[in-house]
Amino acid sequence: MDPLELRSFFEEVEHPVNGRAKLSTVPLRFSGGPDLFHRSPAPALGQHNQELLSEMGLTPVEIAELEADGVVGRSSAMRAST
Repeated sequence: MDPLELRSFFEEVEHPVNGRAKLSTVPLRFSGGPDLFHRSPAPALGQHNQELLSEMGLTPVEIAELEADGVVGRSSAMRAST
């Protein structure tokens, strides 16, 4: 078995879009540290657009206009089609 596997360097994480993936962790462990490094999957493309753009001062109407114009989006398929 691979030495990194033996040291539990990789963790399997379930992602709602990409399925299950094996991700690397940090190369050390602390006795008082967390058992798992990855507590949640990576965010999906555009998952936090609304809250981040709102924090930057944009209104819901402005954000909707950016989405309609293809400036920001919620899926990689949108980028491929433009």
